[in-house]
Amino acid sequence: MPPRRVIGIDAGGTKLLGGVVDEEMVVHHRVRRIWRGADRQETLAIFTEAVEEVRAASPDVEAIAFGIPALVDAETGVSRWSNHLPLDGVPFRDLMSERLGLPVLVDNDGNASMLAEARAGAAQGARHAVMISLGTGIGGGL
Repeated sequence: MPPRRVIGIDAGGTKLLGGVVDEEMVVHHRVRRIWRGADRQETLAIFTEAVEEVRAASPDVEAIAFGIPALVDAETGVSRWSNHLPLDGVPFRDLMSERLGLPVLVDNDGNASMLAEARAGAAQGARHAVMISLGTGIGGGL
């Protein structure tokens, strides 16, 4: 049986990076987009097109996870506020799941990065860890 695969998307203030990742953390396909000062509809279309591009190369994916530069309501998946992208008040999880036909997880990009480090990176096995992200903005996770 082939390894289970998911799509991971990391959206920052200036670019989107993503790919298909298997359970052994091997990246099979990659995608990159640059934000062009888009409005809300174009921004959501860029997310959708990026996912569709990598999904075409690996149609067996089971879910999609988004790390977005926003304050995200963990229970509802709603992007409450974003300094960098026009995502204020967007029901991001449900909207993307409806557009893409797969289960969607969404969290703040800093939180998602910290979780990845804790599960498979430099913080693996650590009892406590902190990540500070310096990019277009400043973020982090515990």
